[in-house]
Amino acid sequence: RSAAAALGVGVGWLVLVDSMIAGFVPGMQPWTVRVGVQAWVDGGLTTFVTVPCEPLDGVAQSGMVCSAERLVTGLHGGLLVLGVAAVLVVVGALVFRRRDVD
Repeated sequence: RSAAAALGVGVGWLVLVDSMIAGFVPGMQPWTVRVGVQAWVDGGLTTFVTVPCEPLDGVAQSGMVCSAERLVTGLHGGLLVLGVAAVLVVVGALVFRRRDVD
């Protein structure tokens, strides 16, 4: 029962929340779990984020959106995955301590 719930929450997070964060706040894409895992496994990952365009001949480009490359290194991805795993272990230990019946 608990294993199925944990898997459901994990898959739900990756499918729904992670994708929504990357879609609605593109600047947060390098900090999502999906990108972190992929960067860690592949040894690095290049993502593209939207940024305001640079002025052209001193004139601001209002309404224009440009993209920029962001490199997510394997170390960045590994540390992100490690941080997420540490949080999950702490939460699991707290839940276990609270529910454990001698």
